[in-house]
Order: sequence, then structure tokens, then C-alpha cells
Amino acid sequence: MCFCQKIIYESKIQMNRMFYGKRAAARALISSIFLSSNFLFAQNNSQVLPKDVKAIESIRSLVVEKTYLFKVAKLAPAIDLTLQGLRSEAIASDFPFRALQKQYLSMREGNYEQFLNTWTPESRVLMEARNAKENRSKDFWIKLWKQNLTGISLKVKTVITYRHFVMLEYCLVSEGKVETVCDTAAFVSKSEGWQMTQELASEPVLMNWNHPSGRVQVPPDSLIPK
Repeated sequence: MCFCQKIIYESKIQMNRMFYGKRAAARALISSIFLSSNFLFAQNNSQVLPKDVKAIESIRSLVVEKTYLFKVAKLAPAIDLTLQGLRSEAIASDFPFRALQKQYLSMREGNYEQFLNTWTPESRVLMEARNAKENRSKDFWIKLWKQNLTGISLKVKTVITYRHFVMLEYCLVSEGKVETVCDTAAFVSKSEGWQMTQELASEPVLMNWNHPSGRVQVPPDSLIPK
């Protein structure tokens, strides 16, 4: 974050503190009204209005902006993580891109346990739960990796720093030097080194950091019953 951005950001924090400090009582009242409105909106009109009362319904939207500040570093040239003859166990996760390299080589080697160790403990729990729910075994993933990663190289193109996370934009490159898939992964520093994490899975910045306009709309949970 540059000096001018920092000043603007800290000024906004101070303004928010002043405003919300003076308006604490009003906020409490507004919150109670809002929660009541949510309850009413989620009900059928026949339950909240007499049958002889006519109403014209409409669905409206309110856009509340939330700004994410992050730093982007485009690598020139991109870092090629495909090193022939190198084993995943030999790679130290002292940098985010090496943690990604360790994971990539683990998949190419079919080393499922090593692959799991490149994730944070919390992420591993989520992944194992999802595997159990979808009936996906260790052999399922090893077979999938073998089918899709043979002859494929991996390059890191961009490093994005956001809060205490580092995100890497990477691309899979075919033998014909064509980028087949590009994605972004998030990493966090742990005592064991850098590990991939799913902590940012629900935050818009992970998937939209490179949006052309810098503005996206992500709807919250709908108030309309399904």
C-alpha cells in the first residue's frame, strides 16, 4: 500500500469510528428493525397481512461497496516451476511459489500424503470431509492427476499480497507451450512454512482480483425462501 493510500485508508477508519461511536444507539435500533424486516420478508404475505389488504410487491436491490486493498506484482518473466528430476520431498516451503511447486510435484508423483501436507490443517479437514461426502478416494485423485498433468508444466505469473495472505496466479502449460488453465491460489505462512489455504474461498478478492473494472457484485444469501 502506498503512502497516500495508507492515509486515505486510516482516515476512513477514524471517520467510521467517530460516526459509529456517536450513532451506537441508532445502530442498535436500525439493526432490530432490519432483523424484524428480514423475518417479515421471509414469510408469505398471507401470514403477515389480512386477506382483504392489497399490496404491490417488488424486489429491490441495495449495493453496499466494500473495498479490498492489495498489491499486485506481475512477474517478468513468469517463474517456471517444472524442474526435471526434482522430487517434492526435496523442496522447502520457504516461499509461496515453492509451496505451490511442492504441491504440483506431489500431484505429478501421485504422492497423496505429501499433497495433503501442502495445505493448512484446517483446509485438510474441509477437503477430507468433501471427499467423504462425494465418495472420492485417494486413488481417484491419483488417477485424475496422472490423466491431466502428464506433459504439463506450471508457471507462476503474478504475486498478489492481501492482508497476511499471498495469492499466486499460475497457469498450466501444455507441451505445445499453450496455457490451458489459469487459476489463483492463496497461501499463508505457518510454522512449517508456506501452505495453501481455503480461508479466502468465500472472499471476492481471490477470484476477482484481476477483474477489468475493479468492481464486482456478489449477492449475499437471499432473503427470499427457496
